[in-house]
Amino acid sequence: TSEDTVQYAMRLGIVEHLARYDRSSFQVIGGESLWEDFEGLDREIQPQHDYVLLLSIRNETASYVAEAVLLTATTSVEVSRTSVSLTQLAPDDYAETAVTIANWTAQTIGAGTFPDAKPRTLENYNTAYYRNMLNGHKNLKFSDYWALVEAIESFDKALEIAPASSDALTGKALALASLAGSLNFPKDETYDRALAALDAAERESGLHHRAQMTRGIISLHRDWD
Repeated sequence: TSEDTVQYAMRLGIVEHLARYDRSSFQVIGGESLWEDFEGLDREIQPQHDYVLLLSIRNETASYVAEAVLLTATTSVEVSRTSVSLTQLAPDDYAETAVTIANWTAQTIGAGTFPDAKPRTLENYNTAYYRNMLNGHKNLKFSDYWALVEAIESFDKALEIAPASSDALTGKALALASLAGSLNFPKDETYDRALAALDAAERESGLHHRAQMTRGIISLHRDWD
């Protein structure tokens, strides 16, 4: 497991828990949104939020250390920082660490701690969700037929665990839109499935850049609009 993979999975975990509170308080980090997997967002059009949360992982002699730094978004003044040790780069470890950092962040900005009640145990819930989301996004990048089919399967598995995940819904929609008209994916029916997933994602989280991008793809390729 690469450190980049762990950072991505940990970010997903932090998002899943912080999103129950004031997600609008957080800024986009280094061109990549804390809330969605998106590269290249122009800093000139980023919304003005209150905080930046920076996450890094370093390799020490017999363990790894995840460090989170909370900054003010407009002045980059450090508010606080914390670090958490991981014995190995394993899903159970970074799932627990993601929740620890999310709780620390919420306490630091005054949001309090997160509810203990979860649909499943922490390890089962987070590990399965992370694995499927990571696999889904990995296959989206390949963009060939079988990779996109596997991406849909992975996003569906993630949605079984977290039905309201806008990240999984929009990922699935993009994969469907890319497959429309291919073998076993009738064009209009598949585009309709993609639009239904986008509608569900926007009901959960409002306007979403990936949802709008996918709607644009569908309008272009199906409607020539």
